[in-house]
Amino acid sequence: MHEILLVRHAQTDWNVEKRIMGAQPVALNARGVLQAYKLAEFLRSHPIQALYSSPHERALQTAAVIAKGRELSVIPEIQLREIEHGKWVGKTFAEIRALPGYKPYYESPEISMGEVGESLLQVQERGVQFVESLRRQDPGPYVLVSHADWIKCVLMHYLRMPLIHLSKFRIDNASISYLHFTKKHERVICINYGVDPSFTLSPEERGLG
Repeated sequence: MHEILLVRHAQTDWNVEKRIMGAQPVALNARGVLQAYKLAEFLRSHPIQALYSSPHERALQTAAVIAKGRELSVIPEIQLREIEHGKWVGKTFAEIRALPGYKPYYESPEISMGEVGESLLQVQERGVQFVESLRRQDPGPYVLVSHADWIKCVLMHYLRMPLIHLSKFRIDNASISYLHFTKKHERVICINYGVDPSFTLSPEERGLG
């Protein structure tokens, strides 16, 4: 049996602005810090064998809060990094939709984002590769702190859903999605579990990151 918890990093100001962060060193905002501590509190009684994080600042900050009070180090892992958005980094969704030739990324998972970025298929490939590497190790539980589209791509692989349906569910800041593996079964136990309803983001605050 293997347990893997997929955690999206907590909120940043760029999430609120609906601005694409990519690999930019964007820190958590005040609300994001509160979310991270609420998340850590929820996980306090849950054993964690290893804690991996995307190398981006917002994810590392979230993971560091989870690690507090545990004999646990945060392990930066490049395969958990945000999708590479190419020339779209720093732009808002409204700006991207106004670009000539814009095509929603979830309709064409084989096309690279921002002309020189990654495709969703590439993100799914590296994400699943890392999860499968954990399945060859001790049972866990493992916590992986990453980003919305990375988590969606991994979940959709195990749900056997095509990536064109990426927009059919949300992954909010500081949420948990849970994978459970046995020798016979691959199960998605929950998706986008929010540990504290008071930190649920409004439609205006949601954004890619």
